[in-house]
Amino acid sequence: MTSMNDFMNRHWVKINAAFYLFVLVAILLTASTYLNRAHMDAWNTADWLINYQGGFVRRGLIGEIIFRIGAFTHLDIVEMVTSLQVLTYLCILYFTFKLSKGIPASALNAFLVFSPAFMLFAVNDRAGSFKKEILLLALLSFHSYYLSRLRQNPSRSYFIFLSVAFVFIVMSHEMLLSYLPYFA
Repeated sequence: MTSMNDFMNRHWVKINAAFYLFVLVAILLTASTYLNRAHMDAWNTADWLINYQGGFVRRGLIGEIIFRIGAFTHLDIVEMVTSLQVLTYLCILYFTFKLSKGIPASALNAFLVFSPAFMLFAVNDRAGSFKKEILLLALLSFHSYYLSRLRQNPSRSYFIFLSVAFVFIVMSHEMLLSYLPYFA
């Protein structure tokens, strides 16, 4: 009879893939309900559309970019916001899957990966799952994956990229400045 640890060791990548696929399906279902505007959470979409049309607003950078792209391309801004949110989640899922499949199978790592605080917040709280904080999580997941693969100190160009990305995120939601120590 095989023990639970043997099972986990042999199937760790498959279990992770199934988990991330489940989260991805849940996110896509939530996005499809947002595109069906009858069930859309107007606060989540409106927060992404704060812009500079009424003057400088600290959290208006993303909204300004979306409005400019929408005016230039004549695309629906709600669809653009939803697409951006889904792409951000795809980034989070991709990099966290790459990180989680590289760690050894153990009960502690399973609790960490499958914790509701980790990725299941998007499934458990659909109203809160598409907030601008996911931009920070996408950058943090990329940063963590990048650092886990480095064999030497990060290059100067990476620090410049990280600084520009962080300014972009803070100009999209100023509260995210408080998370700078996670990157430092």
